[in-house]
Amino acid sequence: MANLVTKKNYYRKLLKVVTIKASSTNFVDGENTIDKMLGTKSLVAISEINLVNDFLQIVGRVESNTLFANVEKTLENSTSYTDFNEKIQVPKAEQYFVYPIVKNSKNTKISANSFDLDINIELNIYGVVANELNCMLPNNEGFFEEKKEIQIDALLGCTNDSISLVDTLEINEQLNKILVNEAEVVVNKITPNNSYVVIDGEIKRNIVYTSGEQIRKINKTFDFSEEVSLLNCTPESKINNIVYLKRNNINIKTDENNKTEFEFDSALSVNLVALVEEKFDAVTDIFSETKNLNISTDCTEVYKLIDKKSFVDRLSLVLDTSNHKRIDEVVCAYDTFVAVEQANVENNLLNIYGTMQTSLIYKNYDNEEYFSTTMTAPVSFQRGLDPNINVSVEDVFVNVNLVGIKNKAGKELNLSLDADIYYTEHQTNLECYVAGIEETGEKQKDTHSIVVLMPEENKSLFDIAKDLNVAPEIILAQNPGFDGKKTEKVIIYRKL
Repeated sequence: MANLVTKKNYYRKLLKVVTIKASSTNFVDGENTIDKMLGTKSLVAISEINLVNDFLQIVGRVESNTLFANVEKTLENSTSYTDFNEKIQVPKAEQYFVYPIVKNSKNTKISANSFDLDINIELNIYGVVANELNCMLPNNEGFFEEKKEIQIDALLGCTNDSISLVDTLEINEQLNKILVNEAEVVVNKITPNNSYVVIDGEIKRNIVYTSGEQIRKINKTFDFSEEVSLLNCTPESKINNIVYLKRNNINIKTDENNKTEFEFDSALSVNLVALVEEKFDAVTDIFSETKNLNISTDCTEVYKLIDKKSFVDRLSLVLDTSNHKRIDEVVCAYDTFVAVEQANVENNLLNIYGTMQTSLIYKNYDNEEYFSTTMTAPVSFQRGLDPNINVSVEDVFVNVNLVGIKNKAGKELNLSLDADIYYTEHQTNLECYVAGIEETGEKQKDTHSIVVLMPEENKSLFDIAKDLNVAPEIILAQNPGFDGKKTEKVIIYRKL
């Protein structure tokens, strides 16, 4: 009898955060005898995600670059790989994405040629989920209805994909060895098309190497524009994305003129969700002139993606180093990131709070030895929003690129950083509607020929018609001057 349907509103949701540990014992060449461990930079690649019953099988590898000082007081590095295979129980979802974040690394010297490495990895497990709206559509014959428009996000498609990128850079000097090779990916724009998207962005690279007895540093940005297949996507799609670096290799070529070419071989993990806005009318109230009805209603919280946005900010931080061994020269800074801890919206302003962390390798004033330290500082960002827009902390990501360090007499460091802040705007609306009706018998016929009604405050035309058990059009026809809005007039209904 009733026109009942099920509509699904899709969105990406953070389902679970799990911290795992990847551990390994690593060995170095005999000539690189370890004197002091300095630090480790790690990159995580997820190679496989499989759902087995209610468990997500996550397979991946951690590539770690560990810096140490050898017995000759020079810097060396060691590259190691650690595999992991985790089985994690997860709620049901249409599609799963895993965004890995290295939280911290601990390296421990166990002999002159070996060290233990423990890496804590945070696995952020996202799922494409749906809220179901079991609602009644209008135009049910023999009934009078009140309706409203509801907007939801329908799912077009998802993908777990990757992009391979190759860049080159030439320097006019001979290179001895690479100490630090790290990069951050910045997505500037995603353009949806028919069954594919175009991703435009940048890779910001930080390279530290030795040339002769000198330590050199390079900060370089490479642009990219790549197509990624996304079936059922259309130019009107709204794209929700997570893109991160999962491979960052470097090959070195030196010619007879002592020129060196860097060839960067990188890969990006690309997780995309294509949504499209769907509008439909749902019945919010209903009655019959002849039948008594038992009406069941329901309410569903509808999460609606508005847009994925970003902005750039410049951070200037002062770090107190008075409690550290006196710093002569900062050799390099690496593994610099911002951990987002809080995000809220107040008075149409997005406020983001977090902690910046960076690892420093430096020389001491007294004995020219190398030391390492990890330093932190609170950071905050602010951005104006349109009214009725919300942002969740799990949908805020911050990439930072250290562009300058000034050492002030070994007592404090001034850091300049470029920050790229990404956030997802959404609206959350509580939508209420008729979910079903049941006829419970015939209505008793009204014996009055004239009914006079003084409507309660905020009664709509439909409410009045339902109280009088008559079509709204008849109320309007018999009460000139009443336009169906709030009124203090007496409503009269005459049986014809």
